[in-house]
Amino acid sequence: MKIEKINDNKIRITLSNSELEERNLDFQSLRYNTPEAQTLFFDMMKMAETEHGFHTANCQLFIEAASVNGGQFIVTITKLHDKVLPPIPKKKAMVPELKVKKKPLILNLIYRFDSFEQICELANAHLLPLNLPAALYEYNNVYFLAVKTDSMEKEQLKKTNLIISEFGELVQDSEMTDATLSEHGNRIIKQYALKKIQQYFGSKV
Repeated sequence: MKIEKINDNKIRITLSNSELEERNLDFQSLRYNTPEAQTLFFDMMKMAETEHGFHTANCQLFIEAASVNGGQFIVTITKLHDKVLPPIPKKKAMVPELKVKKKPLILNLIYRFDSFEQICELANAHLLPLNLPAALYEYNNVYFLAVKTDSMEKEQLKKTNLIISEFGELVQDSEMTDATLSEHGNRIIKQYALKKIQQYFGSKV
C-alpha cells in the first residue's frame, strides 16, 4: 500500500491486486462499499493520518476508486471543505475512528462522451431508468456523465456500467472526479440528466 499526499486536501492511495486479494476484495467490492471495503478504508485513513498528518475529523469526504494498468488500484480521497460538519464535542475526541465510520463513501462512476449526440443516443435508447441519478458536465469540449452509485445494488451497478459503456467510456483517471468537474467544468444538468435529455432532445436523434 502506497500513500501519496497530493496536497492538504487530497491523498492518493495505490493498492496492488495481491493486497486486495489478502482482504478478499476486488474492484467491484471497492465500488460497492462492502464491509471489507469499509475496513480497508478505515485502515487507509489511519495510515494517512500517521504518515502524512492527513486529518479528516469533521470533514465530508469524496472517495473514488479506479483500476489502472498493471493490476493496481488507486483510491483518491478529497476533503470537501464546503461541506464541513459541525464540531464534535471534545468528549468524543478520544475515538476519532468512530467519526470516520459515520462518513459514507461517495463513489461515483464518471463516463466520457466525445459528443453530445452520443449522450442523446444513450438517453433515447431507453435502456436505463429515467430517474437514474446522473449529472452532465462539459469540460475541455468533452462531455462527462457522473452517475451516483451509492444507493445501487451490485447487479444494478454492473448492468448500468455495461449499458453506458456501450455509448461512452468509463473514466479510469483518478484525478477526474465530481469535485474536479464542479470546480473546472460547466455543469449542464444537475440531476436526472438522461430524463431531461430525452425530454428535450428525443426527437432530434
